[in-house]
Amino acid sequence: MHPLDSIAVWVPGQQSTCVPQAPTGVVFPCDEGVPRAGFRDDTNNFAPRLGFAYDLTRDGRTVVRGGYGLTYAFAIFNTLQEGQVGIPFAIRDVLVDLPFSKDSQGLAGVLLAGWQVNGIATFYSGLPVDVIGARDDNLDGRAADRPDLVGEWQTSRPSDDDIVAGATWFDTAAFAPPGVGQIGTFGRNVISGPDYKNVDLTLSKRFRLKGSHELQLRLEAYNVFNFTNFINPIGNTTSKDFGEITGVVAPRILQLGARYSF
Repeated sequence: MHPLDSIAVWVPGQQSTCVPQAPTGVVFPCDEGVPRAGFRDDTNNFAPRLGFAYDLTRDGRTVVRGGYGLTYAFAIFNTLQEGQVGIPFAIRDVLVDLPFSKDSQGLAGVLLAGWQVNGIATFYSGLPVDVIGARDDNLDGRAADRPDLVGEWQTSRPSDDDIVAGATWFDTAAFAPPGVGQIGTFGRNVISGPDYKNVDLTLSKRFRLKGSHELQLRLEAYNVFNFTNFINPIGNTTSKDFGEITGVVAPRILQLGARYSF
């Protein structure tokens, strides 16, 4: 067997002919009918992408760009990490030249001209939560098996305070380990984690110096509205924190900067 063909695939009742010592049901790409990637090509995924750019003032000074798309992870990620990624809706790169005394001369021109605001806004729904265990229940050689669904996992969204206090994102009692040699009944990417909201803003001021020399001062604010963005809940069914959210993405960050161009 080629080293690159070592991905194990579970096919109930089939005995591997190229690795005969493998348990019944565990087959490999070297066996007849087993694709080398471990799964057959799926041509049913519709993945449209749409983008736009609009010049609000028709002079290149105020431009709004945005886009939306659906994509699917590369095959290697689907195989090894079993993840699926959807690109969110986002409004990006809004650049506005503030119209403060553009034609002013002297001190007024120095103080009032050359101001810019640049922003990036991103909003998307939650990423998939991969619910798996840490045991090889189905005997496929991988200790990352999906559980059986034995109840209703959906619950109302806990409040932010409840999440901090340890409330679970879903009902963890709805899952149980599958039987030995069995594949869990719970599907992939069924549960979605918390949504994400973020707005970054930059306020900058240009000072034109002699010739082509220019000094730019910048005030940058990341997550300017200080949205609370939680990470995904723990999806490992054997973890003591199963179902809980144990962290957040960075809060608001402010920084000052300067750039000298020549």
